[in-house]
Amino acid sequence: MIWFIPMWLHADNASVCNAALSALVNVSAYVDRNRVSEIASSELDAIVNAMRNHQSIKSIQQNALIVLKKLSLCRANVMVMDQNPFIVPLINSAKSTCPTLQGRADELLRVLSAT
Repeated sequence: MIWFIPMWLHADNASVCNAALSALVNVSAYVDRNRVSEIASSELDAIVNAMRNHQSIKSIQQNALIVLKKLSLCRANVMVMDQNPFIVPLINSAKSTCPTLQGRADELLRVLSAT
C-alpha cells in the first residue's frame, strides 16, 4: 500500500504520520465486502515506527490501534504482527495514552496472544 511510504519518508513529522494512519483507518478493512488488506512486515514496521516515534501523541496512537485492530481480522496479518517484538509493548503503551480504546487494545492483545 502506498500509505506507508509517507510514514517512512517523514517519520519524525507527526502530522504526516497521523494523516497516513488516518487514511489507513479508511482503507485497511472493508467490512461490508468482507475484505481486509494484507500487510507485509515492512508495512507493519512503518506503523510501529510511527507509534514509537510519537508515543505521546494521542491521535497517532489512536489511529494506529484502530488500523492494527482492523488488520487483525486477517490471519496472515496476525502472523506478521506476532513476529514484531515491539508491537505488544507499544499496544500496552497506547492503552495508557488512549484510555477510550483500552477495549480495542485488549482485544488486539488477546488475538496476538492466541497465536
